[in-house]
Amino acid sequence: MTLFDDRAQTQRLEESLLGVDVTDFVAVDSTAGRRPLGDYYPRVHRVTGTGAYTIELADSGQTLVDTTKRQMGTGDVAAIWNSCLTAGQQVTFTVTPGDPSQDAELFVVSSTAGAPATYVRDRASAAAATGTGAGQPESLAYTAPADGCVGVIIVNRAGNGTYTLTRS
Repeated sequence: MTLFDDRAQTQRLEESLLGVDVTDFVAVDSTAGRRPLGDYYPRVHRVTGTGAYTIELADSGQTLVDTTKRQMGTGDVAAIWNSCLTAGQQVTFTVTPGDPSQDAELFVVSSTAGAPATYVRDRASAAAATGTGAGQPESLAYTAPADGCVGVIIVNRAGNGTYTLTRS
């Protein structure tokens, strides 16, 4: 998937090209002083075969302090929260599925104030916890590189139910 800043798709911002059976994403940090809100234009690249794909805008608008819950159905791709940390702060983010059919992937994406090249990030640049499988929690220990907020992303690989996301 490639994300562009213009409808003509000539101003490339970032792309995530991880391959078959991977939910690619591009995260945009639009907090104050970072990349301004606006229109963005995705282009999906077919890796192999035929079939449908889903593009979903996941807008944070919510801050994760300790625990939150999110209902996600089989058609829901991703959910995102901001989590504000201080430099050097160590936290653990954990996503726990409420149904054994659910298979979550957990990511933390950060950017650096004053460094515009970090305001748009692909999946490969995120810290990730992705391997435990359906029905199992994913946990990610994270140390904040600087004061500020990070994006905490859940990708719903499969299933239908309520995820519980905690920060401890």
